[in-house]
Amino acid sequence: MKEEKIPYHGASGFKVPSGYFDNLEDHLCDKVFNEEKQLDKIAVPTKAGFKVPEAYFDHLEDVLVEKIAHKQPRLIKINFRKTFYYAAAVAAIFVGLYTTVFTLGNEQSASWDDVELSAIEQYILDYAEKEKELTNKTQELEDEIDKLEDIKFKLGTKLHKVDSTILHIDDL
Repeated sequence: MKEEKIPYHGASGFKVPSGYFDNLEDHLCDKVFNEEKQLDKIAVPTKAGFKVPEAYFDHLEDVLVEKIAHKQPRLIKINFRKTFYYAAAVAAIFVGLYTTVFTLGNEQSASWDDVELSAIEQYILDYAEKEKELTNKTQELEDEIDKLEDIKFKLGTKLHKVDSTILHIDDL
């Protein structure tokens, strides 16, 4: 199939007045210098309007720790036994298949036809169920982490409010 291309006419439709770029640099420099002169006329304060009492920050941390009760976060215990049991079950299955296949010897040849289809299906279903349980546990842990991060944010906000209140009290 042949592509249809729009012919290029050479004209973009935009025109610049003649001599536009000749004096452009001079116009820009004039504007910049005029803005600098206007900025010099604006009064900018040389000192900040806030003062902090001497040695204020020396004991600030101690004061904040006293005012906010330091609570230990709840520890979430991760159960590694289940994963160990899953790994042990998989290892037992492999050992069972290995010994079954290689101990048959020359009398019989082992093939996938010897393995019951229902056993394979049950193994796959058990694995899927266990994987779903692990996914649910992972989701629960992520939800707990989100809650802890929310609590951390709220505590940070309260700490900021306490700090601003202390600064306001000290100013009085």
